[in-house]
Amino acid sequence: MDTLREALGTDFLLQAADRLAPGWGISHPDLGLLRSVDDFRRASRTGDVMARDDVLIALAGLAHVEGENCPEAAAVLCELLIPGTLAKLRRHRPGSLPMSALCDVAAQHLWMGARTFEWRSRRKVAASIQWQVRRATFADLGIQAKDRGDRTWANTQPMDDQVLEGLMVDDASTEPWVEPAEELSAVLQQAARVGAVTPDDAALLRLVVSVGHEVPTRRVGVHGLMSRQASAVVAQQLGISPSSARRRVGRVLGRLQDANRQGLFLDVA
Repeated sequence: MDTLREALGTDFLLQAADRLAPGWGISHPDLGLLRSVDDFRRASRTGDVMARDDVLIALAGLAHVEGENCPEAAAVLCELLIPGTLAKLRRHRPGSLPMSALCDVAAQHLWMGARTFEWRSRRKVAASIQWQVRRATFADLGIQAKDRGDRTWANTQPMDDQVLEGLMVDDASTEPWVEPAEELSAVLQQAARVGAVTPDDAALLRLVVSVGHEVPTRRVGVHGLMSRQASAVVAQQLGISPSSARRRVGRVLGRLQDANRQGLFLDVA
C-alpha cells in the first residue's frame, strides 16, 4: 500500500457516506448543508478555523463509538485528516523505512483517533488527532522524533520481562470473586441511592446487558455495550429508534461516570 488512504481501505464507507451525508445535518457557514464527501472536503478548506473545526467536531460526534457510532462519518473524518497526517509522518521518517510500512501502522491509529476523539470537551480536532497519530505510529515503530521534546519518552528504556516479573505483585488470589451480575446490581443500587440513575435507567442498562449476552457483536457501540444489531433489539423492545437507544444508554453511562469521578461508588462491594 503506497498511501495512507489505501491503508485505511475506506472507499466503500466513503461511497456510503455520500448517501448518508444529507441526513447528518452538518452545515458550514459559507457552504450551507454539507451533502457529500466533496462538500466536506471543500468545508475543510473554507472559512475560518472555528468554522472548519465545527464541521470536524460534528463528524467526530457521529463517528465516536460512544456517540452515533457511525463508521461512515469516521471514514469522512479520516479522509479530511489524511493530508495533514501524512505531512507530519514524513518529518523524521528514516529513509530506510518504506512509506507503506509507515502508513499501515498510521492507518490503525488514525481510525482509532477518529472513533474516540472526545468531541464533547475538546476542540482542535485535526491537530489533536494528527499529532496523536504521529506519536503513536513512531512509538510503535521505535522511531523517536528529534523534535519530540518529551522527557518521559526520552528517558524510557526497554526492560527485560524477567525484571518486570520481579517488580509485579500478584495478589489477585486474595481478591474475592464477585459475579458480574451482582456487581452491576450493587453499582446500580448505589447509583440510585445517590440520585445518579432512575429506576428506568437501571432497567435500561439491565436490558442492554441481557441483550449483549444474546446478540453476537463484531463492532462495539456505546461504551462497548451496543453494536448495531444489539441497538436494534433494544430499540425494538423500547419502541424507539436504534440511535435514540444508543443516546439514552450514553447519557445514563455518562451520569454513572460522573458519579464515579466524584467518588460516590467507593463503598460498593
